[in-house]
Amino acid sequence: MASINYPILDYSIFGLTLRPVKGISMGKSIHTADYDRFRAELRARREDAGLTQVELAEQLGWTQTMVSKCELGERRLDLIETRRWCHATGSTLLDLVSDLEPRLSRQRKSRRS
Repeated sequence: MASINYPILDYSIFGLTLRPVKGISMGKSIHTADYDRFRAELRARREDAGLTQVELAEQLGWTQTMVSKCELGERRLDLIETRRWCHATGSTLLDLVSDLEPRLSRQRKSRRS
């Protein structure tokens, strides 16, 4: 089936008109260096807690497949799911962000150099 490209429409919200900017993708990608670092950090927290994917999945009420897909980047986690992951591994969302932010900042600086 051929894909059809429809023009993106202008949207007015509270009297403000939003228009797309040419050349800028609006999609969310889970295939970025920053997201790879985030996924690695989640996996490390699980491993540091001594949990297998099956054990973490049981604590979260998920399947092992779902945990695996999150770690592999096949499924994106939202904020609440990330918070639950942190708590299940003996951490907090604040701990994750505090540890992750300096690493992401260093990654950005090294890419610019």
